[in-house]
Amino acid sequence: ESATAGKGPLVFRASKTCGGNVTKQDRMVEGLFKAGFGSLAEGPESLNEILIKMLSGESNFPVLDDTHRAADKLLELIQGISR
Repeated sequence: ESATAGKGPLVFRASKTCGGNVTKQDRMVEGLFKAGFGSLAEGPESLNEILIKMLSGESNFPVLDDTHRAADKLLELIQGISR
C-alpha cells in the first residue's frame, strides 16, 4: 500500500531467510526494492540511516501503479472464459 502511495515501504529484516529458505514474501520484497519502490534495512545502522533520509525528505520513491496491467490481465481472462 505504501508503494502505491509513493511513500516507499521500509522493511527491517532481522534475518535474511526463514529457516534457511527464501519465502515468497522475501522475493516480493526484493523485487520492490530492486525496482526502487522502497528501502530495505538489513541492520540497525542502515535502519537509522534510511529513517533519517526518509524523515528529512531526501528519499523519493516512484508510485507503483499496476492498474492498467491488472485490468489487461482481467480482460484476457474474461475474454478467454467467454469463448
